[in-house]
Amino acid sequence: MKHVLVTYTVSAEFDPQNRRNIARVMEALREAGYAGIRYRVLVDPQEHTFVHLAEFKSAEDQQLLLALPAFQHFQKSLRESAPVAPPRSRDLELVGNHGPVTDQLY
Repeated sequence: MKHVLVTYTVSAEFDPQNRRNIARVMEALREAGYAGIRYRVLVDPQEHTFVHLAEFKSAEDQQLLLALPAFQHFQKSLRESAPVAPPRSRDLELVGNHGPVTDQLY
């Protein structure tokens, strides 16, 4: 299992477009039905800082996300927006887990 955290900050003007791009990624993931991917995105609405939490059962599952056209469009659009703080990615270790609380948006 792999856990990845990505954070970045966008301009207030780009925030709505970034949210739409994320919604498209979520829709594509739902349509694809990949069982080995859990992907959540949160945002601090005051600062326009986005936090992506991704969990993959395998490296192959991670590649499925990276290969999605909607995800590639999301990444390209984010790069071209000149983020206030560029994406920072970190691999994490799971220490504990309790669930399944969710605010299922997509």
